[in-house]
Amino acid sequence: RVRMLEGRVRAKAKVSSRRRDAMGGSVALASAWLALAAHAAAADGPESDDRFERRIKSTKDIRSLVSEGMRTFNRGEVKRSVSCFDRVIKLSPATKPFLWQRGISLYYAEDFQGGLEQFESDVAVNPSDTEEAVWYQLCYLRLNPNTNNCPPSLPLRGIDPRPVMRQVSNLFQCKISPEEFLNIFSAGTRNPPHDVFYAKLYAALWYEGKGLDEKAKSTMLEALGSDYGNSPEGSEDYMYNVAQVHAKLRGWKA
Repeated sequence: RVRMLEGRVRAKAKVSSRRRDAMGGSVALASAWLALAAHAAAADGPESDDRFERRIKSTKDIRSLVSEGMRTFNRGEVKRSVSCFDRVIKLSPATKPFLWQRGISLYYAEDFQGGLEQFESDVAVNPSDTEEAVWYQLCYLRLNPNTNNCPPSLPLRGIDPRPVMRQVSNLFQCKISPEEFLNIFSAGTRNPPHDVFYAKLYAALWYEGKGLDEKAKSTMLEALGSDYGNSPEGSEDYMYNVAQVHAKLRGWKA
């Protein structure tokens, strides 16, 4: 279920023109060499970190590297994922502000300072992106675990068209409590499954950022068990994969 930067892989799975323009069209041919190399490596057994790094460093196709970065992330191999995205930046520094997937990989690799810098550059070129601004705040919370203050936010322009992300922004700006936030998007309301999933995902991330691990665990597992994950839309959503990786890395099971 790999999707390239031409897809936002966010709410409503909308296509982002800035990412599409930056990275190009279909990845089928572009990723063929990398896929064949990975298959050959797998035939000899699990690919060692050294072999993986050599393969990535020898690759010059940006789209195939992004595809590999997303694929390795989905397997929970977050450090390998970061290596792929770093290689993209080395080959084409101008792509950095568009690599929001790299910021998420950095978060799960626990490079929170790197995540801050990635999401700050993302929002600088797309100041209407609520989601990337929220991930910036999540990195800040992980860097400052003892803070009781609301995490600083990046300046945004415009209003996010997604009701759930407008409320997520309110949560991370401490305008509403997590309980109030979750009540708005409880399963018994008329909210679409997409919004219910996103609400639980970001509430869980908020709880984790505040050090409330048990609440984070139960809420993330509720997100994974929601109807959205079993839908065609959810199965193609990169953020559902993020929830899966989150639980996997922490050893959380229902």
